Amino acid sequence: MTISKEPLPVAPIVCSLIALSGTMLAFYWQRKRRSFVRDELPDISIPEALYAMLHGPKEHRAQAARALSEVLSGEVQALEEVLDEAAGVHPQYGGGKRGDGHCLLSLALESLNQEDDIAEAMIDFLLQITAYDIEWDDQDEWNQTALRAIGVLWDLGAVKFLERGGGNAHIKGKTTILLRRLKGERLPTPEPREYDLDEKPCMLSMNTRVYCPQCLTMQLDMVRCPQCKNVGYCCKEHMLEDRERHSFWCFPRS
Repeated sequence: MTISKEPLPVAPIVCSLIALSGTMLAFYWQRKRRSFVRDELPDISIPEALYAMLHGPKEHRAQAARALSEVLSGEVQALEEVLDEAAGVHPQYGGGKRGDGHCLLSLALESLNQEDDIAEAMIDFLLQITAYDIEWDDQDEWNQTALRAIGVLWDLGAVKFLERGGGNAHIKGKTTILLRRLKGERLPTPEPREYDLDEKPCMLSMNTRVYCPQCLTMQLDMVRCPQCKNVGYCCKEHMLEDRERHSFWCFPRS
């Protein structure tokens, strides 16, 4: 019995290859474009963001505040880290007060008087840390921590600052909500402004004080950034590999 060998249809195969090539090129371009944008504003960890908010120039402080605001909602541990940083619980990591006497939260308050973009990033951050979840009572762990944050802002003179008109006109509505919260009202948090990736970094999902950001190794003898101490590495090679990303968020202490 002879088996006839008919030629395979060429046109459908060529069309399929062209379509597949187009899809792969589009995927490659999207990845390349995302990588380019992310290279402009590298990822950041919570410890790096807290350090940048206290010791960085104002543009970096705003970028770090935007990243923190996005991950704070309902995250008790993250809010506790903010309050610990403001109280100087971990001075070895640059927390506490700067040379000019400002702590993390007093500097955020003062920044409400700066340019619109800086002020809006800071008011969104302050509204996130004082957000009371009305679906739960005062015994809820998040609500307890948010009330602590309100108490810290009271002690820093936030009410007097806001009553004197602190904060520029661009964020007047949001500063009014913050003031009313500090006086006991439990108001919802307005939607924060949407930002592009070149205005707000993505947040790393590990604590870089205890995990190597390159391989997620956790060990006792970490190789630390000699300047900020907020990032530890399993080895010097990984510190060098991460230098470009981390150096964007690392500054001399103020």
